[in-house]
Amino acid sequence: MTESKSVSSGLANDFVAAFTAAGGTVLSFETLPDDRASYNLPAAATAAAALNPDFTFFGGEYEVAAQFTTALGAAGFTGPVMGGDGMKDDRFITVAGAASDGSLASSVGVPSSELDAPDFFAAYDAAGFSSGPTDYGPYAFDATNLLIAAAAEALANDDDGGAGDGAGDVASKRLAVRDLVQGTRYNGITGTVAFDEFGDTTTRVFTIFEVTDGAWKPVVTRQTH
Repeated sequence: MTESKSVSSGLANDFVAAFTAAGGTVLSFETLPDDRASYNLPAAATAAAALNPDFTFFGGEYEVAAQFTTALGAAGFTGPVMGGDGMKDDRFITVAGAASDGSLASSVGVPSSELDAPDFFAAYDAAGFSSGPTDYGPYAFDATNLLIAAAAEALANDDDGGAGDGAGDVASKRLAVRDLVQGTRYNGITGTVAFDEFGDTTTRVFTIFEVTDGAWKPVVTRQTH
């Protein structure tokens, strides 16, 4: 099942393509309408559970994923529900409750709990934030430092702080920052930071999480090429 938004349907379609290419069989595929007021999600979950699948895959975000998972549990389905990073949210567990146990979701990067970055975490704790840095925090830290360094280099000789002579000068500085970022390769707290010709990271890591004892726990982390 998938939500209709493009990122959700794209995720579900890619999963189906990879799953069938690996020899799997898709028993049903359904797209949730944008207007869900008249859509019977429990009925859809009951129909899916009746097919007795090994697992179900949900392309979408945690709100509907939690409702779908709860409905599947009520229909007698005991297998795992799988999804992407839109489903990997603590609120999925809060809403789905016990039905969320065993659910699986993927997310990009190395879990923060597995990073060797004691100085970063110590500084974060010392700052007194009300919540933890999440798994995206260290990646945001590396990205922000990269942008600051690139901007500082691009503007190094500007006495006016980059205002220049007008829009053309500003545009040239932006291009300079872009090119500096593109040409960067350094070791950040998340590992090697570098980019390909499309601006995508060359260090492609993803992690599979499982709901265990009421929390998302990393079970597999892999780097792809």
